[in-house]
Amino acid sequence: MERIQKTSGYCSFAAKYCFSLALFSWRRKGRMGPSVSSSEGSFCYLTNDLLMDILSRLPPKSLVACKSVSKTFHRLVSTIIHSPTVPRPFSGLFIVEVDPTQGTMESFEYFNLKINGADLDDESLSFLPCDPDTRIIDCRGGLLLCASTNSNSVEEDECYVCNPVTKQWVALPPPPKHGFSSNYKFDVNLALVLDESSDVFVSHYKVFLFVTLNGENLKSELDVNVESSKDGNEEPLTDLYVHVYSSKTGQWVESNGYSIGISFRLLEKRAEFLNGALLLPADPSLFLKFDVEEEYIEVMNLPTYSDTQQFIPSICLGESQGCLNYAYHNGSKMEVWMGENSEWVVKHRINLDDVEFPEPLEDPVFFEDPIIEEPLDILAFHPTKDAIFLRNQGVFLCYDFTNGAFDIVMRYDYGATISMCYWVFSFSECLRSLANAHPRS
Repeated sequence: MERIQKTSGYCSFAAKYCFSLALFSWRRKGRMGPSVSSSEGSFCYLTNDLLMDILSRLPPKSLVACKSVSKTFHRLVSTIIHSPTVPRPFSGLFIVEVDPTQGTMESFEYFNLKINGADLDDESLSFLPCDPDTRIIDCRGGLLLCASTNSNSVEEDECYVCNPVTKQWVALPPPPKHGFSSNYKFDVNLALVLDESSDVFVSHYKVFLFVTLNGENLKSELDVNVESSKDGNEEPLTDLYVHVYSSKTGQWVESNGYSIGISFRLLEKRAEFLNGALLLPADPSLFLKFDVEEEYIEVMNLPTYSDTQQFIPSICLGESQGCLNYAYHNGSKMEVWMGENSEWVVKHRINLDDVEFPEPLEDPVFFEDPIIEEPLDILAFHPTKDAIFLRNQGVFLCYDFTNGAFDIVMRYDYGATISMCYWVFSFSECLRSLANAHPRS
């Protein structure tokens, strides 16, 4: 139990004021009964777990100020800041605009979704050397993986890992060259993962480079993890090569190669990280599960669309409330599935005609390319509640499944967005220092 003691000085007053705001917000959510008082001159007796929950809701600067309240507060705040296993609350979204015809990022914006939360000091990431040509590749645990929009391919990128709150950044060395023949089609995907075995004061991380190689006559000597089709038909193989960068060594290391006995294509969507594995969505209707410690790959099936034969224009694989979720819509219906004990269970099934969108849905037949210019796009799952982020034309929305309500996140000009794709990265503010960070100017 912690007793908040009387302290003097401006810093202590500011710290207690910030803590009171967080406590008030916490009480408004119904987490504490009215019998506990936090008014001036009274004492507040709370367990350390409750204090951690309340303190974690503060913005970074206010959280640091609370160190001056007491020795226990100093210890709890330090734990929140430095422990890689203590989750920080959801702060906002980085929304990235992508040209689907070129596969290039056009722009990005940050949207603060915290109640009474402060915006980032530098939402454009101008502190990075690649500014103003920065593109966001991945986001994990308050860190961003970025590169320049001027390069011709991912392998030519000079990538950076940065912390937007502390403005620290690290330049990664160039990844290994693949050296594949032009006879084969290959795709490259990057993913960022925090190293949970990090030192308590420094954030270590790994960056995974996935190169998929497809070819009709591909004869691979790599490990086979998926059996070929049983009907005897020859299927084009897909080889997967994985390179790993570790901040502890500062070097790229080539991992194992894997031969998949089916043909697939990794989608232009971010990899999710859950329970020690990276999950990479792929076409057709599957995803790769890559264990980052054991470096083992499994090919997992996504739910099938037995009631429709048409192309599914919008899908989303992601984590919500600690569980793996998958959503798709076919223009008339949206379904959400949850992974449970290695099986998929239907979580929500919604008729889109019955949903009152802030903007009416357009019929895809009116667009030149309805596959690219789909008016309703599933973007990402809300990390902490049963909700999903959608784009309806130029309006970005958060749809709450529990009550059917919409929150408008942002609005874009209609004509500038209907032909674009969007990546959405959930962001949580983090104050941990980056390993081997470049000194801030």
